[in-house]
Amino acid sequence: MSRTGITPLTRCLNLHPDVAAFGQSRFWGRYWIEPEGPDGGYSSAQRVALRDTLVGFTWTGTVGPGPGTLDLDLAGFRALVAAGMDATDPGAGPDALFGGIAQRLREREGARFVFEKTPHHIHCVDRILRYFPKAHFVVIRAEPRLFFRMHRSQPDLQYHPLVAGFVWRSYDRAHASVLARHPERVVTVQLEELISDPEAALGPTLEHFDLPPADLAAPVRWARDLPPPAELDAADELIAALLSDGPFVLDRPTLRSLAGAGVRLPRFALAMGWGFQREHAGRLDEYLGRWLR
Repeated sequence: MSRTGITPLTRCLNLHPDVAAFGQSRFWGRYWIEPEGPDGGYSSAQRVALRDTLVGFTWTGTVGPGPGTLDLDLAGFRALVAAGMDATDPGAGPDALFGGIAQRLREREGARFVFEKTPHHIHCVDRILRYFPKAHFVVIRAEPRLFFRMHRSQPDLQYHPLVAGFVWRSYDRAHASVLARHPERVVTVQLEELISDPEAALGPTLEHFDLPPADLAAPVRWARDLPPPAELDAADELIAALLSDGPFVLDRPTLRSLAGAGVRLPRFALAMGWGFQREHAGRLDEYLGRWLR
């Protein structure tokens, strides 16, 4: 789930000597390109577009300050991405291009496993397994109230309680679906436990990948020093309670808060639509459909 400690968890894994982790690439989701070349490969134009997109990212999750980051600056990681993609044959498909990046990172770090950390890739599990049949997945799950608190820390035009509710529900349903269809491939980390007891929360992941024990909790402790999640208002509390089947009260403060959220919704929708068209190549209706299903 987005904004639920994915960066600290990824950095925790990066501290393990058998692991190399990077992201977010958005490769299999938001920036997915369906190959149109022969034999399931990318055309020359598609390859150039993908390379420009991935090399041009301001990679921050595992590049920069803090424990558990790669020993690379932004320019160095961009060069690694470019080298990994350029080492593949012309007409290569998604598995070769994405795998080229992972392989270059694996060799550099001397790792057994490579992890990538895009949260919305949970909606793309079938696509990933089509190209990487041995892939496994680590999912961070947060209860609605904590999920809302983490998202409410964003600027006003990037947060709305109704939209946050749809996003949480979509993540939760995708997680349940993957668990039902591929239970042997999924490890679930509860955010509440990751915050309170990171060693215990990380244990099942290490066991799943047969990784020897290691002290990996430093990035979570580092993240605790960041500003705390925002507090919720009455509309947030009501929607979170509905999502978790918890008790709620429709009193006057809650109704006023809901009315205020309704007034803010058109402005939020316009800002979100404008931001999507500015930043993403895909269609807005397809993107919204994923979260509203």
